Amino acid sequence: MRLNLQKSWSILLAIFLFFGFLILYSPSVKAIKNFTVDVQPAKISSVGTYKFTFTVEKNFNVHQYVKIVFPPGTILSPPLPENEKERKQRLFEMLDYIYFGTTPCGPCGSLPIFTTLADGSLEMKINTVIQYDVKENPVVIVTIYPEVCIQSPAVPGEYTAAQISNNGGAGCLTFLKLSGGR
Repeated sequence: MRLNLQKSWSILLAIFLFFGFLILYSPSVKAIKNFTVDVQPAKISSVGTYKFTFTVEKNFNVHQYVKIVFPPGTILSPPLPENEKERKQRLFEMLDYIYFGTTPCGPCGSLPIFTTLADGSLEMKINTVIQYDVKENPVVIVTIYPEVCIQSPAVPGEYTAAQISNNGGAGCLTFLKLSGGR
């Protein structure tokens, strides 16, 4: 009986070690890669068009969210109204100017959520309106037009922007350079 118990423990230990090794040394899959951003105009204190492009390595379903974190100092200009009804109306109007590929977010039904983070970054959370399949349609393009009124930071320099999703993706970073002048 004691021999069977030792044998069982040895087999169990071997199984745990095997699976632990697989988990430790399996290649990590980042759900997002090749993240870039293009801002036009790339000037300080300017409202412009933001075009974010990234490739998904995992399927990205309709209504999964995308968070885009704009650099510290980025603001909504004018800011969102304090009045709840006016605020919702403005957010609803923004949906016509936030696109996934060539599809506006208007039909997605959920309003974007803007949050100013502790470091002064502006975070926008929005649900996707199209499904992205890694085999058929892996490149995601999110375009935010000037009508959304996202204004770039007031200080020239190089900035980091982040993109995060809820499909298991890791945040990806890129740099954007803003020059002086409006």
